[in-house]
Amino acid sequence: MEAITGLMVKDPVCGMTIDSETAAEKSHHDGETYHFCSPVCKEKFDANPRRFVPSENVKTDMGSPVTNEDVMSGRRNDHSRPNGAGERVDLPITGMTCAACANRIEKQLGKQ
Repeated sequence: MEAITGLMVKDPVCGMTIDSETAAEKSHHDGETYHFCSPVCKEKFDANPRRFVPSENVKTDMGSPVTNEDVMSGRRNDHSRPNGAGERVDLPITGMTCAACANRIEKQLGKQ
């Protein structure tokens, strides 16, 4: 496990808490620097920053719980282990043509 070296910040897209020094990506918007856990979150942010930046640039509470609305809208994800430690994995999957494809992939990932 890597040592924490910088300020802990929250990815505005998925809500994951990350180290600002070792963030996978960074972006600037309205004079603020935003840190991201992955290139995928940065791409989503860059496509529509206002969707993820609170109005009037109000800082959000780092400890705020993830709500069902956050998860369903895709704004934040809750990938927690039973012990409370968070984990995020982004897997780019293409070629799914039906719900059975998604179900099969979910089932196989669940076995892992």
